[in-house]
Amino acid sequence: MNLLDVLAFVLVAFLTGFVLREFLPGYFRKKGENLATKQDIAEITSAQKAVEHRFNELIEDSRQRHALRTLVAEKRMEAHQHAFLRVKQLLFARQDTVVIAQCRDWMDANCLYLNGDARLAVWKAVGHAETRAQHLTDAENAAGDHEHVKIFHEEATKAWNGIMAALPPIVAAVELPALGAEELQVFVKGTETA
Repeated sequence: MNLLDVLAFVLVAFLTGFVLREFLPGYFRKKGENLATKQDIAEITSAQKAVEHRFNELIEDSRQRHALRTLVAEKRMEAHQHAFLRVKQLLFARQDTVVIAQCRDWMDANCLYLNGDARLAVWKAVGHAETRAQHLTDAENAAGDHEHVKIFHEEATKAWNGIMAALPPIVAAVELPALGAEELQVFVKGTETA
């Protein structure tokens, strides 16, 4: 081996050692950092998708609850409207037991849609209508006895007042709450700019 070969070999060995010592550790460190970053990004992406999925589930549940509440609110409003109409029918039913029975049947099918006060008021109205019908029939049957006719008519009037007493609780059950100070302020500002 001649001197030039030895020098070339030493130079190549030196350069190889230098490259291995200086560049390869940095290269592998950077590769490791990139791999760690990729793994971190994968974990973060996975966590983000899990949170996103849970958030979407919560939003969907909220939408379904809102739709159900809206449906129930509409059904309750409709039931209160029908209860109001049924009580008005009872006021004019006099001795018409068919109308009274229809109201009772309607209540059997719909009473749970009414709030507690309205439900109780309508049931009482049905009872008063039955009582009124009986007193009016008794007054007709006692046609010759003016004293009893008068008593039966007075009792029928009390029952009519009892039927009337059912209307305010039904109306109160569906009244909208009064506007609060903030809503009034928004309304006033809206009308001032218009």
